[in-house]
Amino acid sequence: RAGYFLASTVYVAYCFSWLLAEPGEPLWALILRGLIVGVAATGNVMFAMSMLTDIINVDARESGQRREGSYTAVYTFVEKLTGAMGPLLVGTMLSLAGFNNKLPPDVPQSGDVTDALLLTTAVLPGVLGIVAMLILSGYKQRQEDIEETAK
Repeated sequence: RAGYFLASTVYVAYCFSWLLAEPGEPLWALILRGLIVGVAATGNVMFAMSMLTDIINVDARESGQRREGSYTAVYTFVEKLTGAMGPLLVGTMLSLAGFNNKLPPDVPQSGDVTDALLLTTAVLPGVLGIVAMLILSGYKQRQEDIEETAK
């Protein structure tokens, strides 16, 4: 749990760091952000999967039933749903903001497009990261429960 919260906190900080970005930001800042998000996202997935495995094992011990298929199906469904909804949301917001795909890449889009991009790729993921931590604050597996399951 602590590892998940650390990784999520770093991910949320990464997301909100884009609010401080300026045009012409040095390359090292972009590389640093890339390294930070890589480590944070990896930690997020690794610790979430570890917590899922612990829940499955404790549930099997307490209920006498093996329901790992149900747990992983829900996890995978939510993962796939959010993976599909993210690009849909970004595309919809960019369209509503007036994104013009006919403009050459070196011609700036309107300020509304920039704001929509920042909202959907930085602010919203940061806020949802905080929501995820709030939801998972209810995860109360104790180390003793997990160790007893391993016996």
